[in-house]
Amino acid sequence: MAESIKFDNTELINSTYVVRYARADSFNREIDSIPKAKDDGEIIVNTHLASKIITISGVLVGSSAADLQGKIDTLKKLLAGKEKNLDITPNGGTLRRYVATCRAVSMEERDFFHISHCPYVAEFLVSDGIGKKTSLTELYNNTLSGDYSATLSVADGSTDQKPIFNLVFTTAGGIAGVKVRNFDSPLTFDDYLIVTSAFVNIDTLEIDCENKTVKKNGVEVPYYGTFPRFVQGDNSVRINFGSLLAEDGIISGSYTERFIYDIYQRAQSFMVRHTDATYRKLQVYLTKDGTPPNALTITIEGDNNGEPDGTPIATFTCPAASVDSPVVLTAAANFTLNANTRYWIVFKTTAGDGSNQYMVREVSGNLYAKGNYATSDDSGATWTNNYSSDLAFALYFGGSQAAFSVATVINYYPRFL
Repeated sequence: MAESIKFDNTELINSTYVVRYARADSFNREIDSIPKAKDDGEIIVNTHLASKIITISGVLVGSSAADLQGKIDTLKKLLAGKEKNLDITPNGGTLRRYVATCRAVSMEERDFFHISHCPYVAEFLVSDGIGKKTSLTELYNNTLSGDYSATLSVADGSTDQKPIFNLVFTTAGGIAGVKVRNFDSPLTFDDYLIVTSAFVNIDTLEIDCENKTVKKNGVEVPYYGTFPRFVQGDNSVRINFGSLLAEDGIISGSYTERFIYDIYQRAQSFMVRHTDATYRKLQVYLTKDGTPPNALTITIEGDNNGEPDGTPIATFTCPAASVDSPVVLTAAANFTLNANTRYWIVFKTTAGDGSNQYMVREVSGNLYAKGNYATSDDSGATWTNNYSSDLAFALYFGGSQAAFSVATVINYYPRFL
C-alpha cells in the first residue's frame, strides 16, 4: 500500500478516492540472446528495461448519485492526461515519480446498489519502466586541479543510475576537452563521453546522462561517445581534463631505431576518428647518438598520393637536450584534423651525421592498421613506403593541460524498478 498517490498533482488517497491497493513493484526486462553453437542454452547479448504497468484499485465516494457521477467524470478527465507525473510514496519509503499514461479504467464492478460508491481499477503505462526520486543524491563534490580517478559507490535506488556531471571552470588553464568515464573491471562495460571546446574561466559544463544532453553555459554542444551509467555498488569513475588520447600507435613488438639526420627523414601516416579543432600533443619514442647540431622538427602534414605533401599543419620542436623515450611534445596552438583522412607525422632535422643523429622507434609487423612507415633519403623530395612496420606514436586532442581549477559535482536522481 502507499501513503500517497498523486497523478498530475491530484491526490488519489482521500475521502473521495479511497484506494484499496497500488501495484507498482513489478518490472519487466527485455533480454537479447543468441543460441550457443552446438550446445545447450543461450548467450545473453544485452538486456534493457521494458515498460511497466502500475495498477491502482480504489472506490470513488460521492454524497449522492449526482455527486458520484460528477466525480466519475472528474476522474476520467484527470486520467485522460498523457505522460503525466504519477507520484507514489510507499509505506515506509520515499516518493517515486513515474511518468505515466493511464491506458485503461475499469468500473465494471459497479452494481445497482452502488448509488454513492463506485469501485474502479486504473492501469498506468510507464514507458521507460522506472520511477525516480524527485531529489538528487550527491556522490561527489570538490574542486579538481588534476585528473580525477576514484571508486564511487551507489547504494540508493534499485537499478542502474544516470549521473549528472556539473563542472565550473574557475581557472580553465588551456583545457579544450573533458572526458568522463565509468568502467567495470573486467570490462563488462566501459562507458565514456568526450566534449571538446575551448574553455575559459567561469565556463560551465553539464553532462546529463539521464536526459542525454551536454550543455556548455546552458547551450547544447556536440560530444563523442556514450553517456556513462552507474551500476549498483562500486563504479570506477574517471574525469580527464585536456590531453585526451585521440590515436594510439604505441604498439608493442620488436623494434629498431631508425636514424634521422641531414637529408634522411622518416614519416608515419595515420588517420583520426573525429574531426576536431583541439588536437595539440604528440608522443613519440626518440633517442640520439652523439650531439645532433640542430633540433629535431616533427611536422604533421597532409597526404599527396600516398606520401607527405610537405605543408605543415602543426609543428613540434624537440631540442637534442630534451630527447627521451618516450617524449611528449606540444604544438604552439591547437590545430584541426579531419576524420578518415590520411595525414603524416614527419621527422626531420638539418646537418648532423652518422655519429650525431636522432633515432625514432620503428616497430615491425604492421601493427597500426590505419597507416604505415615511410623513408626519404633526399630531404623529403621522394618517399618510399614500408607497409610491414610502423613508427610508434600517440596523438592527443582536447588542448593542453596547464594549471586549472574546476568545481566538480556528481549527483543523480535515484531510479527504482
